[in-house]
Amino acid sequence: MKLRSSRLKKGRKIEISPYHGAVVAQRAKQQDAHKQRLLNQRRTIVELPFAWIKQGMGFRRWTVRGLDGTRTQWALLCTVLNLRKLYPFWKEEKRCLSP
Repeated sequence: MKLRSSRLKKGRKIEISPYHGAVVAQRAKQQDAHKQRLLNQRRTIVELPFAWIKQGMGFRRWTVRGLDGTRTQWALLCTVLNLRKLYPFWKEEKRCLSP
């Protein structure tokens, strides 16, 4: 890979974000094996329901205005998600109870 230098007399400017130190520290933290296991657990516990809501239910944006409306809509989404998770267990239990 060949690197090119700038043709400008003053050279190039590279701007570093004020959050650069925090980003570097976070990346270093994530190299620890224990922290990687915790992040993998987070993916399965926390991120999966959000993926179901976005992909499975097709929810991409709020359709109401105001905090009360969005809280109500979020509560309905969570209720639907929980019912979808419980339904297979209820269905299986009903099969077991049938003579």
